[in-house]
Amino acid sequence: MFKFSRVFVLSFIVFVSSSDWAHASVETLSTHTDTFVNSNCALNQTCDLKKASLTQEVFRVRFVGKESEPAALGSRMAMNYETDSVSNLEKYGVVQFIKGCQFTSRLENGVVKRRQDIAYERDGKYPPYVFPNWEIDGFVDDPIEWGDTKSDGSRHNFYWNHEPSHNRPSVKWDYFGFKKPSTPELWLRDGAVIAAYSPESGDARNVSLEMKTCIYKTSDVPRSVPYDQVDFATPIYCFNWTKSVIFNFKTMQYDSPEGIDPFCESFDESSGVTVKK
Repeated sequence: MFKFSRVFVLSFIVFVSSSDWAHASVETLSTHTDTFVNSNCALNQTCDLKKASLTQEVFRVRFVGKESEPAALGSRMAMNYETDSVSNLEKYGVVQFIKGCQFTSRLENGVVKRRQDIAYERDGKYPPYVFPNWEIDGFVDDPIEWGDTKSDGSRHNFYWNHEPSHNRPSVKWDYFGFKKPSTPELWLRDGAVIAAYSPESGDARNVSLEMKTCIYKTSDVPRSVPYDQVDFATPIYCFNWTKSVIFNFKTMQYDSPEGIDPFCESFDESSGVTVKK
């Protein structure tokens, strides 16, 4: 996930070079959209929230000159919610939760060896990308914020003011904190997590994650919440989705098994995390 999508993963360059990405071909394999309509709003006094939707896209990446190699696979999502007026958009906010891990694997003497040696940046440190239990997916104190740079003091500065594009870098005018939308709708995106196999090293990058993306009343969410305190408030609704891409060394292709891989249920200190700052 990218920094604005709450967790910043260290560079993918160990598997794919920037020159390869410049000549990459991206093919969408599937998209799936879930929609929540706030029809029982009187129960919790949220009738100015109309609906929310989350779309997940799974895609394949192939590189020019490397078509015979196993394709890289990725997953990304975009969520939006709609209120009855622009002025009511900040009455609601989105928090994302994460469980599972990313890890590398390789085949050694006929045995698949796995290592929890992928890290991410949080609070100036680089802990392993392993979440045995549910945590708030983020790197700032306020779980509603989806960015770390302030503009006008809003907790919604980095919510998109229009449908986000996964195919171009964002600019400040894409965000609510710099430009209010013309319609009462805000968007968030979770940047792509890519899994790829490197024939040169024999390493495969794997992703086994469960995600919950929940909408709350903003007033119910404290401005500072420890990452492991996931029961700080009752959400209005949660979208549940997964990122599951595990390399199969028998078929030399990626599988998408259901559920969290057992290797992600705890941190294996013996596998280590080596990070260059």
